[in-house]
Amino acid sequence: GLAMLYRGLATAEAAVVAPTAAVVGVVLPVLIGAALIGLPTPLQVMGLVARTMGIWLVARGAPGTARADSGLGLGLLAGIGFGGFFVSMAQVPGGSVFTPLIVSKSVATLLGVIVVLQQRQPLLTPRANPWAVLAGVLDAAGNVFYLIAAHLTRLDFAALVSSMAPAVT
Repeated sequence: GLAMLYRGLATAEAAVVAPTAAVVGVVLPVLIGAALIGLPTPLQVMGLVARTMGIWLVARGAPGTARADSGLGLGLLAGIGFGGFFVSMAQVPGGSVFTPLIVSKSVATLLGVIVVLQQRQPLLTPRANPWAVLAGVLDAAGNVFYLIAAHLTRLDFAALVSSMAPAVT
């Protein structure tokens, strides 16, 4: 999901990619949460709808600044990746917060190294790209906080709060 988001931000319209990824990243956990733990109350549903619309409105930018088709596919793929991650991580037992994160970050790092080597690009050191290190640290911290939220509340609400990130974009 993150790779598709970054690719979309680099090659397509950020005002399409970011809100699409955010909304799809929420809708998937809401649907799966409804199937696994039941529907939220009508008041909670109104809150989910209002917050999801808010994410879309804040992240989409000024009207008329993006072509509707530029990045929609990458946004959908990113959102499916995020939503799938949210659902998967919410299934982790309460005492195992760090194990799945270590595994997921290790796999992501390994895949990133493989892609870089396949493209015959040099591996950068953390000193060469401190912004990438900061992004990785903040992403990992966000995942820890999401897991804590997922254990303290419903899956759909935890995913919704975690999907506020595209507002910054």
